[in-house]
Amino acid sequence: MKKLDSTVLARRANQIKEELRQKLRKPYKQVIDLYWGNPHAAGVKPLSFVRQVLAACLYPDLVKSNTLPVDVRQRAQSLLGECAGGSVGSYTDTAGIPEIVHRISEFITKRDGGAPSDPENIYISPGSQWSLRNILKVLVNSQASPRTGVLTPWPCYPITNFTIKELGGVTVPYYLSEEQGWELQVEELHRALDSAKGLCNPVTLYVINPGNPAGYVQSRKTMQEVIRFASEKRLSLLADEVYQECVHGEKSEFLSYKRVLSEMGPPLSDTVELASFHSASKGFMGECGLRGGYVELVNLDPDVMKCIYKLFSTDSCAPVLSQIALDLMTNPPQPGDPSYPLYSEETQHIKTMMVHNVKRVFEVLNSLPGFSCQPVEGGGFAFPRLHLPPKAIQKAKVIYLIEPRNGNGTRFVLLYETPGGSWCVSPTWHGERTKGGHPPHQEISLNLKNMKKLDSTVLARRANQIKEELRQKLRKPYKQVIDLYWGDPHAAGVKPLSFVRQVLAACLYPDLVNNNTLPVDVRQRAQRLLGECAGGSVGSYTATAGIPEIVHRISEFITKRDGGAPSDPENIYISPGSQWSLRNILKVLVNSQASPRTGVLTPWPCYPLTNFTIKGLGGVTVPYYLSEEQGWELQVEELHRALDSAKGLCNPVALYVINPGNPAGYVQSRKTMQEVIRFASEKRLSLLADEVLKHCHLTREFIKSDRNV
Repeated sequence: MKKLDSTVLARRANQIKEELRQKLRKPYKQVIDLYWGNPHAAGVKPLSFVRQVLAACLYPDLVKSNTLPVDVRQRAQSLLGECAGGSVGSYTDTAGIPEIVHRISEFITKRDGGAPSDPENIYISPGSQWSLRNILKVLVNSQASPRTGVLTPWPCYPITNFTIKELGGVTVPYYLSEEQGWELQVEELHRALDSAKGLCNPVTLYVINPGNPAGYVQSRKTMQEVIRFASEKRLSLLADEVYQECVHGEKSEFLSYKRVLSEMGPPLSDTVELASFHSASKGFMGECGLRGGYVELVNLDPDVMKCIYKLFSTDSCAPVLSQIALDLMTNPPQPGDPSYPLYSEETQHIKTMMVHNVKRVFEVLNSLPGFSCQPVEGGGFAFPRLHLPPKAIQKAKVIYLIEPRNGNGTRFVLLYETPGGSWCVSPTWHGERTKGGHPPHQEISLNLKNMKKLDSTVLARRANQIKEELRQKLRKPYKQVIDLYWGDPHAAGVKPLSFVRQVLAACLYPDLVNNNTLPVDVRQRAQRLLGECAGGSVGSYTATAGIPEIVHRISEFITKRDGGAPSDPENIYISPGSQWSLRNILKVLVNSQASPRTGVLTPWPCYPLTNFTIKGLGGVTVPYYLSEEQGWELQVEELHRALDSAKGLCNPVALYVINPGNPAGYVQSRKTMQEVIRFASEKRLSLLADEVLKHCHLTREFIKSDRNV
C-alpha cells in the first residue's frame, strides 16, 4: 500500500476542505471535486420514482398515505414484503434478497437477447468494486512465485490497479489506441502478455466497456477477438460494465460480454470463465452514495463457486436500500404505470444533457491550445492529451508538481466537470514497454485456499437453499425457516425508531421536507444533513472517511461518552459496517507472507466472521477461553496461557476483545479492562475492541476501552 501514493492528492484536497470549513484564509473559496463519476454532486437530479420508493420503504407510513403515487406505494409494499420482518433494517441472504436477485437475473436475460442467467451465479454487493475486489482475492495469490498478474487497460480506473497491487498482484498494462479513439486492439493484448514473461504469471484479463476513463464502446468484433484471446491464453475475463447505460455515439451500441460469449456458442460459451459487474452508481440512476452493485459469474468451477460463496459470507450483506435501488434500476416503471411519464421525462432529460455535454467537452478541449481529445462514445469521462512544452515539464519536475516516470514519461491530472456528467481530463504518457511472456498455468489464490477451511457456512447455505425450495412451493414437512443466529432485531419483529426513519426518508426524497407530512424537527434535521452532502444529495460520493461534519459530530459524541477524553476527528473512519472497518485494520496487521504467520488472540466463543476474516487474510486465530463458570468473564491469566500456546506456531500481534460479549453476554468490569490493557502493553499487542453492542447492557455499566488508557 506504500506504493499507492496517488491518494495524496485526494487527502490534501480533503485537508483543504476542512481548512475552508474552519474559515482559514485562502486565495480561493471552494474545492470542486471533478475526478469521480459523481453525477448528483455535479447537479444531476435523482430519479423521482427511485427516491419515492426508497423513502416509502424506509418510512412505511408513507405507503398508507396519498403523498406518493399508487404504483410507488405498491412497489414499496411488495419490496417490504420481501424483507425479513418487513424492514429494510434487516440483514439479507449473502447474495442478496432472493426475489431481487431473481429479477436481476431476468433483467440480464432480457438485456442479452435471451441468453440464460442463473440467479445462483449472482451476488449483490456494496458497490461493484467490492465484488471485483472479492473476485480478485480468489485470483491473486500473494505467495505465488512468480507473482500473479492481471492484464489491465491503460488508461484505467485507478482503484482497480490499487486493489491488485494491495492484494500482492502485478498489473500488466495493455495500451488502448488513442489514435483509434481508445480502441482495444487484440495485437496489443498479445504484446502485453509477452511483456510479462519472467515477471509474473497472468491469470486474468480486465476490460472496461464502455471505457473508464477512455470513452470507447467496444464493437462485437472486438469483443469476439478478446474472448478468443482469453480462451487461447487460458485467462479468465473480468468485464467492468457499469457504464452500460452511458452510450453517446450515434453508431455505438452496448453489448455485454455475457451476450457476445453466449452467441459465439460452444466450446467458447461453455468454457471461458467470465465475471461481469454492474452498478446503481452510474447510468441514469447515478446513486453513488447508496453503494449498490452486483457480479454475475459464468462458467466457474462448482468448487470455486462454493469458495466464492464463503468469501462473500465473511462480510455482512449489501445494504438493503442499495439492493432495492438495483431492483428499481433493473425493473423501472413501464408504459401505463402512473410514474412512467415522469420517469421517462427525467431519464430522457439526463440522456440529452449527457449527449450535449459530451459534444461540448469535445469541442472545448480541442479548441484549447496544446490539447487534443478523441470523441467520447460512452462512459462518463473524456481523456485528452495535453502537449506540455519541455520547459514546463522541467520546471514541474523541479517543484515536484509532475512525477517523473522512469525518466521517459510524466503524469498529472487536470479535472473538469459539468452538470449531467463528470469528465476526467488527463494527459497520456507512454514509458518503455518491456518484453516478456506468459506462464501456462495459474495457481489457486492463497485466499481461496484459506476459504476452503471455512466450511461452517454450509449450514447457512443449506438454509438458503431450503428457503428457495419453499419459495418455489416444493413440498416440505415444514412451512418456514426461522433465522436465529444473527443479531437481527428488525427481522425478529423489533420496530425501527420513527425519528431515524423519518429523517432518512426525508433525505432520500427531499419533497417531504417541504410539506407537513413529517414533524418540524425531522424536516430541519434532514435539511441540514442534505446541506452537508455534495450536490445536496445522498446519492453523492463523500470524502474517504465520511461526510466531514458527521465525522466531527461522531468525535464529539465519543468525547462526551468517555467523560471528556479527547477524540480527534482525523482518527475516525466511517465504513459500510463495523466488520468492514475491522477487516481493513486486520489487513494492516496480518502479513500473509510472514514466517511464522501472524497471530491474533480471539475470544472463545467469538463472533464467527472475525475468525473467518483472520483466516481469509492468511493469519492464525489464537483462542483464549472465556470462563463459563464466571459468566463468560475474560480472565487475564487465560490471555497469558493463550499467548504461551502460540510460541513456535505464529507471531501474535493483536488482541481482539468483544464488550459486551458476542455471543457470550458478559460485560467487562473496569478492573478487567485495566488488566487487559496492561497485558496488551506488556506484550506489545495492539488492542481491537469490538463494542457494537454497547447499548445492550442490562446490569453493569458499559465503559469504553480507550477511556481507561
